[in-house]
Amino acid sequence: MAIVTELGYLGISVSDAAAWKSYATEVMGMQLVDEGERDRFYLRMDLWHHRIVVHTGGDDDLAYVGWRVAGAQELEEMSAKLTASGVEVRRGSEAEAAERRVLGLFARPGGQCARNLFLSFDRWAQTLPSRASDVWRFQDRGPGGGPHHPARR
Repeated sequence: MAIVTELGYLGISVSDAAAWKSYATEVMGMQLVDEGERDRFYLRMDLWHHRIVVHTGGDDDLAYVGWRVAGAQELEEMSAKLTASGVEVRRGSEAEAAERRVLGLFARPGGQCARNLFLSFDRWAQTLPSRASDVWRFQDRGPGGGPHHPARR
Protein backbone atom coordinates (compact mmCIF):
# COMPACT_ATOMS: atom_id res chain seq x y z
CA MET A 1 0.00 0.00 0.00
CA ALA A 2 1.38 3.39 -1.01
CA ILE A 3 1.70 6.01 1.70
CA VAL A 4 3.46 9.32 2.09
CA THR A 5 6.61 8.61 4.06
CA GLU A 6 7.58 12.16 5.00
CA LEU A 7 7.51 15.83 4.21
CA GLY A 8 10.31 16.01 1.66
CA TYR A 9 10.81 19.71 1.03
CA LEU A 10 9.26 23.15 1.07
CA GLY A 11 9.55 25.93 -1.47
CA ILE A 12 9.12 29.46 -0.19
CA SER A 13 9.24 32.81 -1.95
CA VAL A 14 10.94 35.63 -0.05
CA SER A 15 11.44 39.35 -0.51
CA ASP A 16 14.66 39.61 1.54
CA ALA A 17 17.08 36.84 0.56
CA ALA A 18 19.96 38.21 2.64
CA ALA A 19 17.86 38.16 5.81
CA TRP A 20 16.78 34.58 5.11
CA LYS A 21 20.37 33.45 4.49
CA SER A 22 21.47 35.04 7.76
CA TYR A 23 18.56 33.62 9.78
CA ALA A 24 18.84 30.13 8.32
CA THR A 25 22.60 29.79 8.79
CA GLU A 26 23.28 31.85 11.93
CA VAL A 27 20.14 31.16 13.96
CA MET A 28 18.76 27.85 12.68
CA GLY A 29 22.14 26.23 11.92
CA MET A 30 21.22 25.21 8.38
CA GLN A 31 23.76 24.91 5.61
CA LEU A 32 23.42 27.23 2.65
CA VAL A 33 23.65 25.37 -0.65
CA ASP A 34 24.11 27.85 -3.47
CA GLU A 35 24.05 26.19 -6.88
CA GLY A 36 24.64 29.48 -8.68
CA GLU A 37 21.00 29.91 -9.64
CA ARG A 38 20.07 33.57 -9.58
CA ASP A 39 16.46 33.08 -8.51
CA ARG A 40 16.92 30.63 -5.63
CA PHE A 41 19.13 29.04 -3.01
CA TYR A 42 18.77 25.86 -1.00
CA LEU A 43 18.90 25.15 2.73
CA ARG A 44 20.11 21.82 4.05
CA MET A 45 19.52 20.47 7.54
CA ASP A 46 20.32 16.77 7.11
CA LEU A 47 21.83 14.41 4.54
CA TRP A 48 19.46 15.41 1.71
CA HIS A 49 20.56 18.00 -0.82
CA HIS A 50 18.00 20.40 0.66
CA ARG A 51 14.80 20.59 2.66
CA ILE A 52 13.92 24.18 1.82
CA VAL A 53 14.15 25.96 -1.53
CA VAL A 54 14.17 29.72 -1.10
CA HIS A 55 13.00 31.57 -4.21
CA THR A 56 14.18 35.18 -4.22
CA GLY A 57 12.19 38.22 -5.29
CA GLY A 58 8.98 36.76 -3.94
CA ASP A 59 6.08 37.73 -1.77
CA ASP A 60 7.03 36.02 1.52
CA ASP A 61 4.74 33.03 1.11
CA LEU A 62 4.72 29.28 0.77
CA ALA A 63 5.26 28.34 -2.89
CA TYR A 64 4.93 24.54 -2.74
CA VAL A 65 5.20 21.45 -0.56
CA GLY A 66 6.84 18.21 -1.64
CA TRP A 67 5.67 14.97 0.00
CA ARG A 68 7.96 11.96 -0.33
CA VAL A 69 6.99 8.36 -1.08
CA ALA A 70 9.29 5.33 -0.93
CA GLY A 71 9.90 4.74 -4.64
CA ALA A 72 8.68 4.69 -8.24
CA GLN A 73 6.05 2.00 -7.66
CA GLU A 74 4.65 3.82 -4.63
CA LEU A 75 4.57 7.04 -6.63
CA GLU A 76 2.44 5.37 -9.30
CA GLU A 77 0.17 3.79 -6.65
CA MET A 78 -0.31 7.10 -4.86
CA SER A 79 -1.15 8.82 -8.13
CA ALA A 80 -3.77 6.14 -8.86
CA LYS A 81 -5.16 6.46 -5.32
CA LEU A 82 -5.51 10.23 -5.65
CA THR A 83 -7.11 9.95 -9.09
CA ALA A 84 -9.58 7.33 -7.81
CA SER A 85 -10.51 9.77 -5.02
CA GLY A 86 -11.29 12.50 -7.53
CA VAL A 87 -8.03 14.44 -7.14
CA GLU A 88 -6.54 15.42 -10.49
CA VAL A 89 -2.78 14.88 -10.79
CA ARG A 90 -0.37 15.15 -13.68
CA ARG A 91 3.04 13.58 -14.19
CA GLY A 92 5.78 16.13 -13.71
CA SER A 93 8.27 16.63 -16.52
CA GLU A 94 11.90 15.56 -16.30
CA ALA A 95 12.80 19.25 -16.06
CA GLU A 96 10.46 19.72 -13.08
CA ALA A 97 11.90 16.65 -11.37
CA ALA A 98 15.45 17.88 -11.98
CA GLU A 99 14.54 21.31 -10.61
CA ARG A 100 13.24 19.71 -7.40
CA ARG A 101 16.21 17.30 -7.34
CA VAL A 102 13.93 14.24 -7.31
CA LEU A 103 13.74 11.23 -9.60
CA GLY A 104 10.03 11.50 -10.36
CA LEU A 105 7.00 13.51 -9.35
CA PHE A 106 3.31 14.07 -9.78
CA ALA A 107 1.80 17.51 -9.35
CA ARG A 108 -1.72 18.70 -8.79
CA PRO A 109 -2.38 21.28 -11.53
CA GLY A 110 -4.03 24.68 -11.31
CA GLY A 111 -5.41 26.86 -8.55
CA GLN A 112 -3.79 28.49 -5.51
CA CYS A 113 -3.95 25.49 -3.18
CA ALA A 114 -3.66 22.87 -5.87
CA ARG A 115 -0.34 24.10 -7.20
CA ASN A 116 1.35 23.42 -3.89
CA LEU A 117 1.10 19.61 -3.91
CA PHE A 118 3.95 17.46 -5.17
CA LEU A 119 4.52 13.76 -4.64
CA SER A 120 8.04 12.55 -5.33
CA PHE A 121 10.67 9.98 -4.65
CA ASP A 122 14.27 10.99 -4.31
CA ARG A 123 17.69 9.77 -5.14
CA TRP A 124 19.82 8.73 -2.21
CA ALA A 125 21.34 11.39 -0.01
CA GLN A 126 24.48 12.56 -1.77
CA THR A 127 25.67 15.13 0.70
CA LEU A 128 27.70 15.47 3.84
CA PRO A 129 26.32 16.76 7.12
CA SER A 130 26.74 20.49 7.60
CA ARG A 131 28.66 20.01 10.85
CA ALA A 132 30.52 17.26 12.63
CA SER A 133 28.24 14.69 14.23
CA ASP A 134 29.60 15.33 17.72
CA VAL A 135 28.92 19.07 17.79
CA TRP A 136 25.57 18.60 19.52
CA ARG A 137 25.21 15.89 22.13
CA PHE A 138 22.31 14.84 24.25
CA GLN A 139 23.43 14.68 27.84
CA ASP A 140 21.61 13.57 30.92
CA ARG A 141 21.02 16.81 32.74
CA GLY A 142 18.17 15.51 34.82
CA PRO A 143 14.53 16.15 33.95
CA GLY A 144 14.22 17.90 30.63
CA GLY A 145 17.87 17.22 29.56
CA GLY A 146 18.48 18.08 25.91
CA PRO A 147 21.06 19.09 23.39
CA HIS A 148 24.01 21.03 24.68
CA HIS A 149 26.88 22.45 22.72
CA PRO A 150 30.21 20.94 23.94
CA ALA A 151 31.77 24.38 24.31
CA ARG A 152 28.96 25.49 26.63
CA ARG A 153 29.20 22.67 29.18
